Amino acid sequence: MKKVWIGLLIVVLIALFGGRAWYSYTQRETEKPNEKVIKIGAILPLSSNMAKTGKEILESLKIAENNINNDPQYSFKVKIIVEDGKHQARASLDAFHKLIAQKIDTMIVFSDEATAPLVRFINDNKMQTLVIGGRPFGPYTFTVPVSNETLLYAYGKYVANKMHLKRIGIIYLDSVSGKQTTDAFIKGATEKGSEITSIEKYKDGAMETKTQVLKALDKDPDALFVFGWGDNSFPATINYIRELGYKKPILSHFVIPSALPYLKDKSNIHFVDLTLQPAHDTYGYAAAYRQKFDGADPDMMATFNYIAAHMIANVANKVGTENPELFMKEVKTLPSFETPYGQMKIIDEKTYLPMFAKKILPDGTIEVIEEIKE
Repeated sequence: MKKVWIGLLIVVLIALFGGRAWYSYTQRETEKPNEKVIKIGAILPLSSNMAKTGKEILESLKIAENNINNDPQYSFKVKIIVEDGKHQARASLDAFHKLIAQKIDTMIVFSDEATAPLVRFINDNKMQTLVIGGRPFGPYTFTVPVSNETLLYAYGKYVANKMHLKRIGIIYLDSVSGKQTTDAFIKGATEKGSEITSIEKYKDGAMETKTQVLKALDKDPDALFVFGWGDNSFPATINYIRELGYKKPILSHFVIPSALPYLKDKSNIHFVDLTLQPAHDTYGYAAAYRQKFDGADPDMMATFNYIAAHMIANVANKVGTENPELFMKEVKTLPSFETPYGQMKIIDEKTYLPMFAKKILPDGTIEVIEEIKE
């Protein structure tokens, strides 16, 4: 009996120490405790009506993480930590607190109405944050790589000055981002002499927008500017405009390519967008993205997040992440660097990328008209 107990004791000791040794070895191989790791938090809409966009952003961040961690110029590794904001304010706030609990060093936020309430918490925690596509929240946030307002302001000037559209009707999604972006377009257009004939707005998820369309067309504009996101109301509005026989230009923004499958008449639709430039895609991001998504070109918002991750790495390589004020100062004065959309410049604490006027041809292909120099 004594031999049995001794045997059992040996088995237990082997299990304990053997298992402990294996765990320590695995930890050394995967975590490498002495290696500097910068944790980048991200709040994404992974389970919502924007889940498709969330997934595209997630994969783009994974590509960025892999690129940075295999680039010898960086003296550290990055770890992307993602929480689901569910495209809801309460869930986004919960996601923020989860990331803080995981001791992230910096953060990327997809800008929308759901993340807007984070402003106070970001600033209270001095959490250096790159905001994708929206306006900065405060001293610890910076918009990257170019805001919707910057794009649409430039496009407003372009359609007035280069397309000579003097009377423009407006139909836009009634949201904070919708109003800000549309106001930027109106400002650009009116500065160059265009008249806004009417301004109509619709609610997110509205079953129809016929009333708004009829009111806008009643003013007989030279063109209609239609702004929306991925909701069905956006392509449905454009379809109804064409069904009523309006053949003049429809103006919009970079969401148009994703709406193409739902548009019945694709003629005479113009929009502002960025353009992938292979010569500037130093890490082969576009090819890696296409491999993940069955050959589809990278989504713009996904690419913005990819660029943001590289910006964080570039800044951290110079000044680290320990001093939030120094980090934000360095972000705002980064020298020009390559992105998949061309060379990005920061001027007067605003980011700029080459912007292009584009047009949908009747067969659904996209034609680049020219670069917007406004």
